[in-house]
Amino acid sequence: MNRLRSTFNEGKVSLRLVQKRLSKEEAHQRRDYFEQQIDVIAQRPFRDPFIQTALMNGLVRQYESARMDESRENLVIQEVDPAITPVKRASPKRAMLVLIAGIGSFFLLIPFIFIRQAISNAKKNPQDAVLFEQMKSAWSFSKKT
Repeated sequence: MNRLRSTFNEGKVSLRLVQKRLSKEEAHQRRDYFEQQIDVIAQRPFRDPFIQTALMNGLVRQYESARMDESRENLVIQEVDPAITPVKRASPKRAMLVLIAGIGSFFLLIPFIFIRQAISNAKKNPQDAVLFEQMKSAWSFSKKT
């Protein structure tokens, strides 16, 4: 299977190289064509020099574009190691995350439950209720008037 993949990848690379050569040849042919057209227009006499100038400007732009296409180097990106789907999942380990979240929430809720129960018991006992009100007024952030 891996040998088949490597053969396929080599085929893709060689196809890209052929396409690159063809595009360079095409750009070279375009450049030659525009070069010939510029020579023809430069040698032919025109009644109006503005028409000749406009034609020359357009052809020179296209000629420059063809030269740039010819000189531009097409990058070939080759796969060194093709991507293979892993057999075993690496991360995230959901079971471990759920276990950690459960244990963490357990340890955070236990003190909350004990404090809430103590406050409930303090409100029921008259002596503790007075003490609870004093603590509540001491810890309150409201402005005293």
